Amino acid sequence: SYTSWDFGIGDPTAVGIYQIVPSYTPLSPPEVRLIYTFEETDKPIGYFIDKIRELGITNWRAHFGDPSGKNRNFVTGRSVFEEMAELGFAVQAQRVNVIDKIEATKRLIKHSLVVEESCYRFIEALTHYHYMWNEKTGQFMREPYHDWSSHFCDQLGYFSVNYQSPAPPKT
Repeated sequence: SYTSWDFGIGDPTAVGIYQIVPSYTPLSPPEVRLIYTFEETDKPIGYFIDKIRELGITNWRAHFGDPSGKNRNFVTGRSVFEEMAELGFAVQAQRVNVIDKIEATKRLIKHSLVVEESCYRFIEALTHYHYMWNEKTGQFMREPYHDWSSHFCDQLGYFSVNYQSPAPPKT
């Protein structure tokens, strides 16, 4: 099992829980299942860890997240990654541009992502995620519009990039 995080202060922190189901055919990739998602605003990291532990999953392979979690908090002098590591959730993160994150997500969706029906808010966010149209240039903006849907989509992007690069971890 894997977790993926889009950290927010003022904005929601969105979390996804993923499980990998091995393929029974040699040429097919394993199925990536998004089994649980949630988001909250202005909650401490311990709140999220407690909520994840309530699921009873103990076989964590990795935790992926927003690289901004490496930044130290001005008040505490500690990063979110440091706090999470102390709670047993050491986070991996790659700095990538938005386009690479979206391309990795498109590959995952096309080849192996299955989303549980219980993740209805995530499904709604994925269908709402969009670019704004620039009337002056007659083109869409280069980056997706930042609104309520982007947090769930960003955690999926962080999962996609880290899980697939350089190659998916062995299950």
